[in-house]
Amino acid sequence: MPAYRESASRNEMTTETGNGLTLFSGVNWLGDSIMTMPAIHEFKHRHPATTLTMLTKPSPTLLWRLNPDIDRVVELHPGPGGAARAANEIRKMRFARAFVLAQSFRSALVPFLAGIPERTGMPGHLRDWMLTGIVKPNVTEARKHQMFEYCDLLGLASSARPSMPSIRIPGELTESCKKRLFGPFPNGNVGSIVGMLPGAAHGPSKCWPADNFREVARRLADRPGCKVVVFGSQGESAACAAIAADMEGKVVDLAGKTSIPELAAMLALCNVVLANDSGGMHLAAMVGTPVVAIFGLTDPSKTGPLGQQHRILTADLAHRSRDVAPNSAAATEALRSIRTETVFQAILDILSTAHLPCA
Repeated sequence: MPAYRESASRNEMTTETGNGLTLFSGVNWLGDSIMTMPAIHEFKHRHPATTLTMLTKPSPTLLWRLNPDIDRVVELHPGPGGAARAANEIRKMRFARAFVLAQSFRSALVPFLAGIPERTGMPGHLRDWMLTGIVKPNVTEARKHQMFEYCDLLGLASSARPSMPSIRIPGELTESCKKRLFGPFPNGNVGSIVGMLPGAAHGPSKCWPADNFREVARRLADRPGCKVVVFGSQGESAACAAIAADMEGKVVDLAGKTSIPELAAMLALCNVVLANDSGGMHLAAMVGTPVVAIFGLTDPSKTGPLGQQHRILTADLAHRSRDVAPNSAAATEALRSIRTETVFQAILDILSTAHLPCA
């Protein structure tokens, strides 16, 4: 096993060793995956000849297949058998290096079992002995956002923000999503499309009340030329249906009816998206749609949407945290303090700036 060594950044390590094949051991959640993309995009820009492979659980696979910086995706299935199969597949590819993006034991185990010579990750989770390089993120006021942790890990330490990556949505998918998105509206007469993402995988502590989403949807739907589309997972179907209830023709409920590529294509067709601090929020920002993002106890300076065109609405708090319990009563109270009128006006401001109908 290669000797353990610790470094403040990966600048000390070789960047073009061996065959140039690089593995990323990916994170598990949609939003976290998107926050790794700026660093990966910059890494690809600096090392264009390097072939990049993403090791990921099945759920983010379709997202990574849309990313033009990633050349290959290897799925990591649950259990010891899944780890062993992935390690065996990766061993045959003879990677020169691996970057362990996720901060879990298992994310470091597979590259270790595969015998990849260079394995770089952040410390902790009882896995340091499986890494050949340890990187401690350099957190400063200008580099608080989570994406900078991955920049440090990949040896891209800089105070400058990395360039925004993009995902590749096939033209035929966009066309089919246009038909699904615009079809339910009478005579195809669509002015502005406002997307809504009322859920969050983390649970209630990141969810603005569904009744508030419904009130904003009703007020938007009452304005000429404004249509609302509600998106969500299968598990969020009931809450989404309640938001769209009794507003047929003006509010369309697509919860549980879209894959990740379809959701990305539809969010790109929206003029503005209202979302909680969630993976859907990050996906909307990634495809270039302005987001009105609602934050309770979580800190937008650390996990806010990427890009500059967004409106971030927060509760008036003295303390915020990146780690909030899924059913935090304090988080629920903070979210309830954000008024529907404030959210409604933020959406209208974005539409007005773009000179779109219903503003």
